[in-house]
Amino acid sequence: MLTETVLSTIVQVSITGGGLVLAIYAIVIPFSKKMFTQRVEQLLNQSHQFEKYCQELKPENSDKRLKKLEEISQDIKEKRLFQDI
Repeated sequence: MLTETVLSTIVQVSITGGGLVLAIYAIVIPFSKKMFTQRVEQLLNQSHQFEKYCQELKPENSDKRLKKLEEISQDIKEKRLFQDI
């Protein structure tokens, strides 16, 4: 059986952990709108840039354009996964 001291310690740790989760949540929430807004703007800019390069793609300059398209595509994939925060 668990003693009264062990149960008391478990309850205290649970309350402390819950408080810590709430504190982190309270800190992150005010910044979340700004973070998501910036990421959406970056993704839209890169998407427009990608479309622009696709439209300008011609056989004589295809190597440079394709390389740039691959770079932009990779950037978009990385930003969609929300890794660099």
